[in-house]
Amino acid sequence: SSLLGSSTLSSYIVGMDVVGPDGLITTYSEGTTGVTDPGRWAALRTNLGLLGIVVRLRVRLEPQFNLNVQVRYTTEAAFTANGGVANTVSGCDYVFLTWFPGQNVVQYLCGTRAAPG
Repeated sequence: SSLLGSSTLSSYIVGMDVVGPDGLITTYSEGTTGVTDPGRWAALRTNLGLLGIVVRLRVRLEPQFNLNVQVRYTTEAAFTANGGVANTVSGCDYVFLTWFPGQNVVQYLCGTRAAPG
């Protein structure tokens, strides 16, 4: 997960072509459908094939970057305290948590974007 923005693929979709039940291909995009019918656009982005067959998808890309990753640990008490999750992962651009409740330890990978170059 990322604290810098959404970490789901659907949030990067900017356009798609969908074959509807009538067999016709309809083009949808963030700039058109997302503006005129935001509810439909949200449904299409998380479609799972229920609204038609997606035959073409256009996604927003971001430049490649390196990630410095550290393995860190905290206690369950610190993790579950008020503001604990936010405090635990502050300073991390990307986080991967491994938590088995009752073991009194939370392991997490804290990734930070490396400076270019």
